[in-house]
Amino acid sequence: MLPTIKKGQLLLVLLLITLTAHAQNDTIKTTLKWHQRQSFKIAAVPVFLTAAALTTMSVDQHTDVSKYNIQSEFLEEPQMIRTNIDDKLRYAPVAMVYGLNLVGIGGKNNFGERTIILAKSILIQHIITTAMKRGFHMDRPGGGGYSFPSAHTARAFATATFMHYEYKDVSPWYSVAGYSFAAATGALRVVNNHHWLPDVLVGAGVGILSTKLVYLTHKHKLTKWLDKWGNKDKKENRLTLLPSYTGEGPGVYLNLKL
Repeated sequence: MLPTIKKGQLLLVLLLITLTAHAQNDTIKTTLKWHQRQSFKIAAVPVFLTAAALTTMSVDQHTDVSKYNIQSEFLEEPQMIRTNIDDKLRYAPVAMVYGLNLVGIGGKNNFGERTIILAKSILIQHIITTAMKRGFHMDRPGGGGYSFPSAHTARAFATATFMHYEYKDVSPWYSVAGYSFAAATGALRVVNNHHWLPDVLVGAGVGILSTKLVYLTHKHKLTKWLDKWGNKDKKENRLTLLPSYTGEGPGVYLNLKL
C-alpha cells in the first residue's frame, strides 16, 4: 500500500506542474470550453497516466491491478526477452528526427531551433524526474532505490513528443513510430524488473509534459535572429566558403555580405 503522505506528495507535484502549464497560457480566450483550453490539452494525458499509476499503487497488493501482481505476471512470462536495448530505444525518436532532416524530409523547425527545443525538453524532464526520485525515494522491484518515476521512460516519451511536434503535420505515422519506441522502452523497464508499472506510467507523463511545455513557451528567437540576415525565400547566400590554393599552399576563401 502507498502511504497517504506519498500519495499527497505526488498529487501536489502534479498540481504544481499543471498550474505551471496553465500559467503559461495567457493568450487563450476565456470563452473557450474547458476541453478546448491549451492547459487541458497539455495536462490531460499526464494526469490520466498519473491517476492510473496511483490506482496500481493504492489498491490491495493481492488485487489484479496491484503493481505487485502486475510485476509478477510480467516476470512469470517465459517468452519475455531480457535485454538492455531500452537504453538505446529512448533516443530512437531523436535519431529519426535528425535522420529525416538529413535525407531532406523537413520538420516543423530548422536545425538550430529544434536542437534548442530538444535540449530544453531533456533538461526539464531531467530536473523533474531527479527531484521526484530523491523526494519519493522508492525501492526498485529488483533491488536498489530511486525507482519512482522511471527516467528512461520519461526520456523516451520526451523525445517521442519532440518527434510528434516536429513531424505530426508531415505524417501521423511519424508520431506512431516515435511513441512506439517510447512505449517499448517503458515496457522493457518493467520486463527487466528495473521498475514497477506506476514508475513507467508517471515517467511517461513527465516526459510528455516536459516537451509540451517547451513547445508552448518557446519563442523561436534563433529563427528570428537568422531572419534578420535575409529573406529565407532568397537563393542568394550571404556567406560564401570555398577552398582555394595559392603559391604558399591550400587555403579557404571566405566572403560575407553584410
